Amino acid sequence: MLVSTRLDLSAIGQPEPLDASIGKIVWLLKNLRDAGGDLHLFSVPPHVTSFFKAMGLDAVFQVHDGEAEAIAAFRE
Repeated sequence: MLVSTRLDLSAIGQPEPLDASIGKIVWLLKNLRDAGGDLHLFSVPPHVTSFFKAMGLDAVFQVHDGEAEAIAAFRE
């Protein structure tokens, strides 16, 4: 079964710390990919984008400006 989803990160790091939030997102991505699916992120704040780049996660996650773009990317 193919399972894919999108995730709005506009409020990431609130109320829990950013590293805990990212850990959960990495876990979700791994499980989705293990099931043959994928995860697309959107509305990622600049501080999170910087964190992704510093940790090398920008090569792991598919990031889009908005939800419509994230949904459309599943059709490509």
